[in-house]
Amino acid sequence: MSNTVCKNCSQRFEGAFCNYCGQDARVKRIDRTYIVDEVTNNLFQLNRGLFFTIKELTVRPGNSIKGYLEGKRKQYVKPLSYVLLTSALYVLTTHFLGLNTFFQDFTAGFTSGVTDEGDSVAAGILNILTWLTNNHTYTVLLTLPLFSAASYLAFKKSRYNYFEHLILNMYITGQQMLIYLLASFAVVEDSITEAIPSLLGIAFSFWAFYQFFGNYRPFVRILLSILTYILFFLQLIVLMVIGTVLVKL
Repeated sequence: MSNTVCKNCSQRFEGAFCNYCGQDARVKRIDRTYIVDEVTNNLFQLNRGLFFTIKELTVRPGNSIKGYLEGKRKQYVKPLSYVLLTSALYVLTTHFLGLNTFFQDFTAGFTSGVTDEGDSVAAGILNILTWLTNNHTYTVLLTLPLFSAASYLAFKKSRYNYFEHLILNMYITGQQMLIYLLASFAVVEDSITEAIPSLLGIAFSFWAFYQFFGNYRPFVRILLSILTYILFFLQLIVLMVIGTVLVKL
């Protein structure tokens, strides 16, 4: 390769790797192959970029993720590694401090809303939610593809494919874990303030979407972000009902 422009630092170089930042010259678009490689080869690659990744996702989440998709990847922790690391940190911290995770608070709220004990569908959904609550990491990994499908459908006219939406939401979810962790320390145990971490997490995703999908008009970005959550919860409800019916059969 000769006279190549590095997608990470924009310097010109010759060879297979950038002479300035060390990034591989062969930066490809995010697709199925990238996701497979992410899982099999880079799951625990945390040797660099953790604090840089946290800072960038805090200050400019949408723009930094967009830059990652466009090739500026050298300084960042891999997205799957990031979401698993922050998720594990969140779960361990809440466990040792005796705090509830946001999944536990959500399930508790649903339980209080189920007044008809004879409602088998509601009871089945509650059992599924209980399992999800007790298996936080699995829940994150199971819901990420669903949420990514929702954002992909909502922002269908954007130039990003499903796998790029998956990367986008891995980083957003990873940062949300840190938000939940920090917010949980300041929350008093009552029905109103317990919702604060979840609301902050949703607000963060709206902000990230707002920056990331800058080609849409501002009001449209907000509406499509709302639509993303609606589609996501519809998917969850349908899957939980189907799961309940299958268990009973």
